[in-house]
Amino acid sequence: MTNEAASWADTNEEQATSNVVHSLVRFLWLLRRRKSVVFTAMAIAGMLGAIYFVSATRIYRAKAQVLVMQSTSGTQVEVSTGRSAQDQIETFQRLFTSRIVLESALKQIPKLPPEISESDSLERAIDTLRGMLRTSTLRRTSIIEVSCLSESPQSSVQLVNAVVNSYIEYIDKNHSSVTRDVIADLNRERVVLQDQLSKQEVELQEARRQSADLGIGEGSGAVHPLVQNVIALNESVASIRQKRVKLEASLTSLRDAVVRGGDLRQHFSAVEPVVGKELLLSALGVNSHEAQAMQEEQRGILSQQAKLKTLANYYGANHPEVAQIRQRIQASQTFIASIQTRFDEQLTGSKQVELGTMLTRLLEEELARAVEQERQLAQEYAVAETQAILHNDLVAQRMIIERKVQQTRDLFATLNERIGTIEINQGQNDVRADIVTTPMLPEEPVSPQALQVLLMSGLLGIGIGSLAVYVLDVVDDRFRSPEELQEQLGVPVLAMVRKHAPLVGEGMQTLQVFRAPDAVESEAFRTLRTTLAFSGQEFRRIVVTSSEPADGKTTVLSNLGVSFAQSGSRTLLIDCDLRRPGLTNLFGMRANEGVSEVLRSSDDLDSLVADKIQPLEQENLYVLPAGRRPFDSAELLGRDRFSDLLAWAETKYDQILIDSPPVLAAADAAITGRLVDGMLLVVQPDKNHRRSVIRAVEGVNAFECNLLGTVVNAVSEEDGASYYGYGGYGYGYGEGYGETFEEEETQDVVLHDDELPATVPMNIESMTSTASPTSGDVSDSDDDDAADSWFNWKQSA
Repeated sequence: MTNEAASWADTNEEQATSNVVHSLVRFLWLLRRRKSVVFTAMAIAGMLGAIYFVSATRIYRAKAQVLVMQSTSGTQVEVSTGRSAQDQIETFQRLFTSRIVLESALKQIPKLPPEISESDSLERAIDTLRGMLRTSTLRRTSIIEVSCLSESPQSSVQLVNAVVNSYIEYIDKNHSSVTRDVIADLNRERVVLQDQLSKQEVELQEARRQSADLGIGEGSGAVHPLVQNVIALNESVASIRQKRVKLEASLTSLRDAVVRGGDLRQHFSAVEPVVGKELLLSALGVNSHEAQAMQEEQRGILSQQAKLKTLANYYGANHPEVAQIRQRIQASQTFIASIQTRFDEQLTGSKQVELGTMLTRLLEEELARAVEQERQLAQEYAVAETQAILHNDLVAQRMIIERKVQQTRDLFATLNERIGTIEINQGQNDVRADIVTTPMLPEEPVSPQALQVLLMSGLLGIGIGSLAVYVLDVVDDRFRSPEELQEQLGVPVLAMVRKHAPLVGEGMQTLQVFRAPDAVESEAFRTLRTTLAFSGQEFRRIVVTSSEPADGKTTVLSNLGVSFAQSGSRTLLIDCDLRRPGLTNLFGMRANEGVSEVLRSSDDLDSLVADKIQPLEQENLYVLPAGRRPFDSAELLGRDRFSDLLAWAETKYDQILIDSPPVLAAADAAITGRLVDGMLLVVQPDKNHRRSVIRAVEGVNAFECNLLGTVVNAVSEEDGASYYGYGGYGYGYGEGYGETFEEEETQDVVLHDDELPATVPMNIESMTSTASPTSGDVSDSDDDDAADSWFNWKQSA
């Protein structure tokens, strides 16, 4: 599962990267396409930059360099490097912009420049001068660079000289008294520390007395006697408590055995440590000599048994020595049995009761002593613990005071050492400031600079131009050229159908290729036919769809079908737009049965379909109408019956063209597109929104349909290589699609004379030069040359 999540994350990351790259490439393409906008913005920015450069006030800068040195024992050295030295040189640098230095500098200038003289107070004049000054330190040196910006070259030099001279005077005048002031401050601090140290030492002595300090240090590892006493008492309390618990358990068990008349021998091990071994044996009627003799006899039995086992390997059972050893063993066992018998007699009857009573009394007395001892030890432990805690508090307070005293002593020693060092060096250490570089009269202004203004103008022009291109691309949601259409959709433009007036009539009479096959308007359909025929692959089953309603997909399909039929191919037109059957309406077959009845029926296709296919006026051209409108068109087209229908039609006809609903209106087009050889997408640039067409192509690709390319419909010659105009969606596809059988408002609908748009003339040369860049002039009669040229351009694209 982890590997799948990682793979999914990698895929998303790659997709995001691909989207970013694609967006960047597309934006660069837009910049190239609308480079005039960018160039215009750059030109305007350049003009503004030139105006600024000409009209801007010239600013001049004069600068001087000052070396800060330490004078030690008659020698002069630079301020040493390091963090402390860096802080010191930064302090010297800030002195240049201090109020006392700037005020003194203003007093040295007889005639102030206009920037400063216009100030209404001394404070404002100082602030203005401070804003005109720039100070910096040369890296890894003690040289400070001072510069002044002014509208007058002479004023900049004058101000720099005044500031530098005032600075040097301040250093010479004030630094000699700095050492004395520092020593005085340190002496006052030393007196305060000495008084504080005396009070802390008195407090430390009192703390040591109260804590009964025995001179045991923190790091010696020794434990104070009070703490040792607490530890010993705690161990004693734990030991006696453990003994009491054992006695209570033994006494309870013994009492239970006496009451039940049980065997008391199992309690001897618990009673023996209390009453003693001698007393216990005496109570059992056995003296110590007999007990010792019994133990010796038991050891003898074990020894004789081992010897007997060894002799058994060499002698028989009746051997005298073997028999003698057996007699000894038997005698010892008899002796032990007699003592055991006497011991058992003591544990029977009234003697056992007396023994149990005696043992119980002894355990009770021992338990009482243990309880009393535990109580006394607990009291002693509580007192010792209280004393130890009090002592620890006093010790902790004493240690805190000791640390304070030590810190004060260290600080006092450091202060004495610092005072001594300063007193030794007093009169031998001084700071001097010398001018290294004097200010020169500037010849060229530092602002404005031509190169900087040019660079900023160029960047500003590119930025504004890019923003304008982006805004235009967002606002203008139309395809403006075949190149843009092809680049953004990722599929080739197969044909461009010019915009022409709908023909008056019904059925076949409204089709351009049938009505006027030699007209210029019919050339695009023959070009599309030849492109599909000579593409190197066999596309016999083709679905024609669009992204939105009223794009002219039915007109394109019908004219393409006529073109195939005129070339001698048996062509079948199938109306699979079961929701709004435009092809069926075009030929006036709304009352005829068709696709919906075939898909719902389970009869033999050969006889069923043959009765429903209708021939048209054009030879070799046939149509299968949509039939009765179903409520489940997507489900019908998704059945195996539709695949069988296409397979049957492929055996009877050379070319099969299928009319399908718009991609964004229903899923029928995607379902049909998976079952055919290819799909054509009809686009009206002056009507379709770019995002809608892109979404339609993405939907087709998501269903893994083979999108052969697009057919650009209704192109005006006056628009040239660009497309203009905005149009509504019309037709009613979407949520309300399929709710009425009103005729589709496309180019294949017959309009009244007063509704006909003006015919836009267009010659075949302009049309083919736009659609196929590699083709030459095409005449009305030379269809094959035009088709070959279009095919060559398509292959190169």
